[in-house]
Amino acid sequence: MDRFVAFIRNVMVGRQGLTKDVLLRIVEERGGTRPYSHITTGNVSFDADPGDVARLAVAVADGVADVIGRREEVIVRSLAELRRREAARPFDPLPFDHVHERAVTFTDADVAEVRAIALPIASTRGDCVIFATDGSDVYSVTRMIDGRTGSAGPILERLLHRRVTSRDWRTVERILAAHGG
Repeated sequence: MDRFVAFIRNVMVGRQGLTKDVLLRIVEERGGTRPYSHITTGNVSFDADPGDVARLAVAVADGVADVIGRREEVIVRSLAELRRREAARPFDPLPFDHVHERAVTFTDADVAEVRAIALPIASTRGDCVIFATDGSDVYSVTRMIDGRTGSAGPILERLLHRRVTSRDWRTVERILAAHGG
């Protein structure tokens, strides 16, 4: 058994009947053991056999859809993968000044597909710059412009023709800290 983290797209724990207890029960009933909910943006760590993770992600997406009435992607990364990505220091040094948020966008796209994206990419308003990829995930920074920031998610969804989910890099750091660094 390895430790994994599921990043559920477009949900907030506590809304639409998806309480923390409901979410943990969904993960556990579908085969994830020792589930733990992190923050409120749909992040759950759990133990599972690596060969069972793809099936479990689909089953969790089905369970969440049963509760909230719509299907959202569940993208899973192993805790070991997240630690390697943190050790690679993708935001050090920051590629741009005046950064509001450092973000990672998780995709289920083929690595070649993601690596084919010509970087950097800036949003039309200049409030988001996508600057790096490690193959399956993409790193960006946002800037505050007129009281708003951009997001890499919509840009990447248009380029990849699939749904993705983004998290503030501090969320990943907090999840890793909850598991001993």
